[in-house]
Amino acid sequence: MNNKFTWGDCNYKIAFKYSTPYSVLVVLVHNNIVILLQLHW
Repeated sequence: MNNKFTWGDCNYKIAFKYSTPYSVLVVLVHNNIVILLQLHW
């Protein structure tokens, strides 16, 4: 998996990203709203 994230809305900023072999944790900041994403595969 590559480490590039493409978002249609440029207001999203990746504040923190933590990758493991089986999951990825992404913290996004959008208009001062923190969005937490944790993906598993």
